[in-house]
Amino acid sequence: MDVWQVTGEAGGELQISVDTVSADTAFDPWLFVVEPDGCTTAFADDNFDCTYPPPEYSCPAAAVSTEAGTYQIGVMAYNGSCAGGSAEYELSINADWDVELTNIADDVASHPYNSTQYSVNGCADVYAEGEDAPGTPCVPPDHGLGGSGGDDTGGGDTGGGGGDTGTGTPDTGGAPVEAE
Repeated sequence: MDVWQVTGEAGGELQISVDTVSADTAFDPWLFVVEPDGCTTAFADDNFDCTYPPPEYSCPAAAVSTEAGTYQIGVMAYNGSCAGGSAEYELSINADWDVELTNIADDVASHPYNSTQYSVNGCADVYAEGEDAPGTPCVPPDHGLGGSGGDDTGGGDTGGGGGDTGTGTPDTGGAPVEAE
């Protein structure tokens, strides 16, 4: 995974896309955006046809309403989807202000979704189709289990026009995990 940083302006919008740059290095990219407060504000995957189609799927694009501060954009290859031994891409950022794009992490192995853990506590009443539901519904026991949040990162900065592009080669290991 590669991580890029860009500044946002209050009341603005960043238009972000990732595209493939050659048939030999095509892959299935996906991206996510972390806003200044550290929360993931956008996730994109399979939004438009890539210039050089990956083995499966399409390329991502997202639009993010901004506030003043620093945004981080993560770019990853989905589940080792490279056509060849490496993956290359073009990251495009468009805005109404001068945008400066900085690569702050290259080929890192983890992302915010890897550091989030979820616990599920519950119960269920199971009965055959056509059978009446039990009179007393299942009540989940309290085992003191709770979820723990992830450790997304973000910073604070102001700055500001136009568009910028970056190229990179993301780490191709691991598939994204989505909470439903």
